[in-house]
Amino acid sequence: MKIILMIMYVFSGGVDEYKIDKIEKQLKIFLPNDYKSFLKKYGMIFAFGFDILGCGYSNIFPVIKTTLDYRKLGLPNDYIVIKDDDEFLYCIKSNDGHISTVYL
Repeated sequence: MKIILMIMYVFSGGVDEYKIDKIEKQLKIFLPNDYKSFLKKYGMIFAFGFDILGCGYSNIFPVIKTTLDYRKLGLPNDYIVIKDDDEFLYCIKSNDGHISTVYL
């Protein structure tokens, strides 16, 4: 029996300041510098069944949609959703850049 392991990862590619500004304006926050660097280098990542939300070359911004959707459910306005794991969220707190696990 032959087992083939497929490793799949996708980087959407870095984004420019215009898209980063759009995220900040729509979420009404300032993004931490580390997350801005991530966006500039990768955009967003889908790797090994794990994803980190951001934005890509298109005008689709998963980080905006997901964060706004969870704000309607009670997520504090200073949190940015970077991973939706169904049971809980991984979020970056905009004022200090710390990553937190949030249960809603």
